[in-house]
Amino acid sequence: MEVTKEELIEWRRSHVTKQFQEIVQSIISQAKETLAETAGLEPLQDRHLVGGIDALKDVLEWNPVKSSEPIKEEDQNGY
Repeated sequence: MEVTKEELIEWRRSHVTKQFQEIVQSIISQAKETLAETAGLEPLQDRHLVGGIDALKDVLEWNPVKSSEPIKEEDQNGY
């Protein structure tokens, strides 16, 4: 199933999507704080947190639209 640019913009403008993104951003911030406070104590845990942060950033940057033209911030926010 292909997603059009217009569908993606509509999805990103949704209040549900915005709430989801805020929650994911909060989780990223918490993970960064934990890493800043405990870095070096448990290297395996550090790598786990860094991997989780990277994965969540990938989720926030998800773009299924096959286009060379990036979706601008104003398109997402409806300006």
